[in-house]
Amino acid sequence: MKKIYSKILAVLVLCLCFLTACSPSALTNNPDKDALTTGNGGLAVIKDDYLYYVNGYEDYTNFKEVGKDNKFGSITRGGIYRTKLVDGKVVRDEDGFLTDTECVVPQCVGYSNGGFYIVGDYIYYLTPHMENARNDSGEKVLKNEWSDICRINIDGTKQKRLAYTTNNSDTIKWSVYTIEGKTYIVILDGTDLLSIDGETGKSVKMASNVASVELLQQASFVYGSSDLVDAYKYVYYTREYTEDDTENGGAGNKLCKVAINSDKEIVVACDRISNYSILGYVNGAVYYSKVKDDSNVTWVKEVYRRRVSNEVAEEKVCGNYSQFVFINNNDDASLDNGAIVVDENNYMYLVWNGSRKLLVKADKAVTLIGETGGHIYYTMGEKSSDSESKTSSDLKIYAIDYTASEPTAVEIGKSGKNYKLDNSKLIDLDGRRLFVLAEYESKDGDKNYYLNIIDGYDTETASDFVGKFADGETPAKPADPKDEETEKEQWIK
Repeated sequence: MKKIYSKILAVLVLCLCFLTACSPSALTNNPDKDALTTGNGGLAVIKDDYLYYVNGYEDYTNFKEVGKDNKFGSITRGGIYRTKLVDGKVVRDEDGFLTDTECVVPQCVGYSNGGFYIVGDYIYYLTPHMENARNDSGEKVLKNEWSDICRINIDGTKQKRLAYTTNNSDTIKWSVYTIEGKTYIVILDGTDLLSIDGETGKSVKMASNVASVELLQQASFVYGSSDLVDAYKYVYYTREYTEDDTENGGAGNKLCKVAINSDKEIVVACDRISNYSILGYVNGAVYYSKVKDDSNVTWVKEVYRRRVSNEVAEEKVCGNYSQFVFINNNDDASLDNGAIVVDENNYMYLVWNGSRKLLVKADKAVTLIGETGGHIYYTMGEKSSDSESKTSSDLKIYAIDYTASEPTAVEIGKSGKNYKLDNSKLIDLDGRRLFVLAEYESKDGDKNYYLNIIDGYDTETASDFVGKFADGETPAKPADPKDEETEKEQWIK
C-alpha cells in the first residue's frame, strides 16, 4: 500500500509542478505606479520607459467557438505587449525585430474597438465577448460583437472581467477617469451612458436615450497627481425627449451633462426647437452643432462651444462642415477657437475667429485623423466597397503644416505597405508618432496586420514594424545579397 501511495504522491507532485510551470508568471521591472503615462486610449501607451502596444489586428468575427477562441492565455496577434525604450526609441536587431518584447495581455485587444488605458498599476481594455445569448427569435447565438470590459495588473497578472456591453462594438465610445483615487470606466453602450467602478465592476446608468457624446481623454497622466478638476468630472451628451419631459412634443432635443458615476442629469441647453449634436470635448470646452427648426424657418446648422468653466456663454466657432478636428492647446493663442474642417467637396480649411484659410482641395475622399504641433493628419483615397476585403490600398496618410503661409500636403509613411486605414479607431496619433496597422504576408502566403510606427514629421522615412509575429506568420526572409560588401539592411520594416 505504501508503494501505491508513493506513486500517487509522485503523480500529484508532477501535476503540481506542471500546473505551476504553465501558470502565467508576473513580469518584473515594472514601471512605478505614479510614472508618467502618455497616449492613453490608443493602440500604444508609454509608461515611464516602456512602450505598451497592441500586437496586431484580429477581426472579432473570426472568433466563433465559445471556450476556445479569444481565451485568455491563447492570443499572440491582437494582444498587448511591451518593449523597453532607449532614449525614447524602440530598439531593434540587425533584421528589424524588436530586441526585447514581452506579452502582458494574451487576449484580443487589437480589433475594431481596439485601444487601452494604463492607470496606476492597472491596464483597462476591451475584448470581444465570447458567450452565448438569446437573439430576437429566442435562439442562443454567440455575441462576439459585444465587448468585455477588463482590467489586468501591469505585470500581467490578476486579469478580471469587470462588465460587458450588450450592443454592437462599433457603437461604443469609452474612456477611463480617476477621481479622488478611484478609477471609473465611462462607456456608451448603445444609447445608455454607463459608469463602471474600475475595481468592483459595479455599474451606474448615468443617462439613457443618448444620441451623441464625446468623452474627455486624459492622454497624459500621472497617477495620484492628475486628478480631474471639478469642471471635468462631468460628461456632456445630447438626448431625445422622453415622456417624462415637460417639453415633450416640441422639436429638437436636450444638451445635458451628468457627473461621472451619478445619474443626476443637469440640462445645459434646451429651447424646444434646437437640435444639438456633440462634436468634441477639448481645450476645456464642449463643442457641438446646433440647428433650429420651427414651423416658419429652418436655420442653418452652426458649430458652437461652451467652456466648462462658464457653460452659460455660448461661443460660435464656425458654420456647418462634414468633419471637424478642434485645435487643442496650440502655441498660437489666436487659434484657440480654431478647427480644421472638411466640406462636402473634400476641401479642407483652417477656420478660427471668423477667418478661413484653404489648406487643400482633395480630389478623393478625406478622413481627418487628428492634429498636433501645428500639423493636421488625414487619410485620402477611396475605401474598398467589398466588405470581405482586407485591403484598402488606395488609402494613404497625409500631413499638412496648417500654420505655414502656403500649406502643402505631403504623404507620410511612404513604404509600399498596405495600411489598414478604413477604420479611424485603428489609427493612433500620439504627439508626432502615428501608430497604424500594416499588412504582412507569411511564408505560406497568409496576410495579417501588425502595428507600425510612423514619424509624423518625417516625410521621407518609411514606417517601422512594432510587434512580435505569431507562430507561422513571420514573413519569408529574403536571400542574402551575393555581394559581401553590400551593407545588410533590416528586412522586417
